[in-house]
Amino acid sequence: MTDTVPERTAARLELAREAARLIPCQCGARPGYTCDGKSGMHLARFAVARRSGLMGEERMTAVLAVAGDVFTDPTIIAAGAR
Repeated sequence: MTDTVPERTAARLELAREAARLIPCQCGARPGYTCDGKSGMHLARFAVARRSGLMGEERMTAVLAVAGDVFTDPTIIAAGAR
């Protein structure tokens, strides 16, 4: 059996990151920039992108899977997270 689920999830997460990058963040990060100056963006930014229709349910599900069991709006979602 091949390990396609993680690859699919990683692809969905990257597409979600692209959508979230289009949204300004409450932390002051402008569109096109990350929130932490490295590779991460706040979970709230993903939520705004989802509510704005920039990403679908499957992509948001991938983001929430990376966030884990306990998270808040300021939770950082790093690039390359799985």
